[in-house]
Amino acid sequence: MDTLELESFLSDLPMGGIKYFEIVDSTNRYALEWAEKGAEDFSLVVANEQTAGRGRMARKWLTTPGNSLAMSLILRPSHKEQKQIHLFSPLAGLAVAESLKNTYGLNPLIKWPNDILLDHKKVCGILCEAAWDKDKLRGMVIGIGLNLKKESIPTDDSLRYPASSLESAGCDCLEVLPHIRNILLEFRRLRPILATSEFITKWESYLAFKGEQVILTAPEKDPEIFTLIGLDAEGNLHVIDSAGDEKFFQAGEISLRPFKS
Repeated sequence: MDTLELESFLSDLPMGGIKYFEIVDSTNRYALEWAEKGAEDFSLVVANEQTAGRGRMARKWLTTPGNSLAMSLILRPSHKEQKQIHLFSPLAGLAVAESLKNTYGLNPLIKWPNDILLDHKKVCGILCEAAWDKDKLRGMVIGIGLNLKKESIPTDDSLRYPASSLESAGCDCLEVLPHIRNILLEFRRLRPILATSEFITKWESYLAFKGEQVILTAPEKDPEIFTLIGLDAEGNLHVIDSAGDEKFFQAGEISLRPFKS
């Protein structure tokens, strides 16, 4: 694949611009620089291999050549959308989940706020970052890493959560281009309903571990055990602590993992 092939495959979509790399340190890093230089809304960066890919909470995301999808989407949120910045990360997760379900008949779940699980194993991670000029938002970058083939899974002990791939889940498409296209199509379909009750309901329908105990960890705080109830009207995570008190968390505040007694 090269930039011309990618442009041709996405020629009917209103892309702001497209960059393809055989190898890059991080698609998000490059996309942030491009955003600061004026990249248009819905510009896309794709790489065959990342040497320093990043995940949430400063974690690494490995991308091996020919086995994974690594892409970063640049957005210029409207004034209205800027009031819902925290929902862009779930929007990306929902776009991936809808693509896997609607196109390939898979049954994904979303580990709040946006990790995609198949058979309770992570197949996709998402990282949202923003480019700021003082207090003015210059643009957003949404990085998406999707494990396509079994070889995309590290064989060492670096994983913090059980991982899988589309191949292991029985997906009949392991090519990068169709997945890029389908995710972008779902993203465009869902973006207009961001922050509506329809969006929240759809997001909650994929939510993993509902009714189960989960461990929530905030930066520099001890992990706590809660029962996961669902989402509130704004998309905050609704949980109940051991004393029966309700609590709500916004995306980006905490990390979540299932509780195993």
